[in-house]
Amino acid sequence: MSGSYKKLTLNDLDTDTNITGSLFVINHVNGNIVFVCPSSGGGKEAMIKIHDTWVPQDLSTVTKKIDIINAPDFRKLVSTKKIDVLSVEDALTILAGKDAQEENNKVFDIKEVASPTRKSSRTEEASATVISLVEKANSKEVSASDTLAVFRTSNFTIHDLKYIIKHCTVNMLRKYAAEKLTKG
Repeated sequence: MSGSYKKLTLNDLDTDTNITGSLFVINHVNGNIVFVCPSSGGGKEAMIKIHDTWVPQDLSTVTKKIDIINAPDFRKLVSTKKIDVLSVEDALTILAGKDAQEENNKVFDIKEVASPTRKSSRTEEASATVISLVEKANSKEVSASDTLAVFRTSNFTIHDLKYIIKHCTVNMLRKYAAEKLTKG
């Protein structure tokens, strides 16, 4: 189902000069994986959940890529082959497939945007993932092109799209959300 991809090693991650980009992983255990990621800046630690699915998940939507790479629990998960790390390009290729979109919707209980008048199954708030992506794009922690690539593989609720339009300072991303909202 997930297709083929090149697995990145811990050495690949340690020598990667892009410390702010996306960090896609695939879970290989039966069940969700949860671990704590310490913050390098002395801030609050992040709780990271890797869902039980073959679909790549971008952990950098939760906290900084560099903090995840340096987290002992993450390194152990990679070294024991409980998760695979893959390139952004391979992850986006997998995520672009119809099967991956359906699986993503199922795993994350996402309802597709059908029309601007459709009610969301969620509350009147944007998802935590969208809020995190917008914050990272606004602070330039994640590039606009990487964020747009993630946006293109996601199915947003009306509230997610409205949040992006209202709170994102990156015009390219606001324009994408506006087009998606008007097309339904």
